Parts: sequence; C-alpha cells; structure tokens
Amino acid sequence: MRHRQFSSTKRFTAAVALINETPNDRFPHLLSRVLGQLHAKAERVFSAEEEAALCELFGFSDEQLELLLSSCSFIFEQAAYLATAPAKLGDELLKAGVEEEPATAFGEVWQEEGAKLMERLRDRAVLAPTRLSGVDWQLCIGTASSDGLTAQQPHAILQLELNTPTPQDAEGEKRSLQMQLDRPKMQELLGKLDAIQGSLDGLS
Repeated sequence: MRHRQFSSTKRFTAAVALINETPNDRFPHLLSRVLGQLHAKAERVFSAEEEAALCELFGFSDEQLELLLSSCSFIFEQAAYLATAPAKLGDELLKAGVEEEPATAFGEVWQEEGAKLMERLRDRAVLAPTRLSGVDWQLCIGTASSDGLTAQQPHAILQLELNTPTPQDAEGEKRSLQMQLDRPKMQELLGKLDAIQGSLDGLS
C-alpha cells in the first residue's frame, strides 16, 4: 500500500480547513512569500503589522494564521525534501482534502520558485535529497598478516547508485559510492537496517 505524502493528523486537517477558507485571489501571493522566506528559517514571513492585516482580511485569529503559515511552510519543505514534481504536489494535496484552486496554487508557485529554493537549501547543506536508485555487491577475499602468519580476510564491497532529483528532472545528477565492509561492520550495518525496517513497519 502506497502512503500519502501528507498524513491526516489533527493539526494538518485543521490547516487544510484554513487553506480552503483563505481567499483564492490572495493565496498565491501568500504562498510566494512563504516559499521565498523558507530558506531563512529564523526570519518571519510577514511583519507583525502585515500579520495583523492578514488576520483582519481573512477573519483568522493569530493562532489560525500561525497554523496556516507554518503548514504552508511544511508542505513546501516536504516538496523540497522529496523533490516532488509540481503536478504531483497538487495531486497529493487534493488527496489530503485541499480544494482544487489552492492545490493548483501550490503547484504553480512550486513550479515557478521551487528549483530556486532547493538550490539555496542545497548550497547551505540544509537539503540533500539524494536517493538510492540501486545496489550492487561483491564478495572479496583478502589477506592479512600478523606475526608472520597469513590469514584470509573476507569482506564485502557495496556499490550504491545515487541520484539527486529536482522538480524538473526526476533523475537528476547520478553518482556511485563504494564501501568496503568486513564481517563486524556488515553485521553492524544489518542491525541498523533491521531497526529502521522495524520502525517503518510500525508506521504502516
């Protein structure tokens, strides 16, 4: 079963309701401001005066506006981390309950400005959406010498095929990474992978 990109938590469901209540003629500009400030997490998207004006314009409380802005930021952060294509972003938001016009607005703003954000985040090492596209391995037998005695030392060589996608290019930049692992290191890696699998299974 394929999981949705956005889980229907109580907080996110409340945010979706606010997104749907936001006037459609104002929403693209709001999204553009949110996306434009996303690389500078310490800075506010709007000034205190602008926030007060938005609350009055939208009929939202301060808490509702904060939820709206933080949730829009979260949606774009997820899109950046997963290198989500604009059309897919809109589709995922529709599945989450966002109405067609605001979902389309998210996709259009992401189409226009998403690549620039990802470049800024990557330059600051905030974002590294590298994905594993393939794995190959081989077993090697080497030799080690201790006190004049020679022993066979088996080890595995893992080759990981990686790619860094963008919203415009699902394949992106490709590269390979090789790792040499002896038996203890391989057992350690398998133990951690098993723990990760257990955590993922627990979320299914």
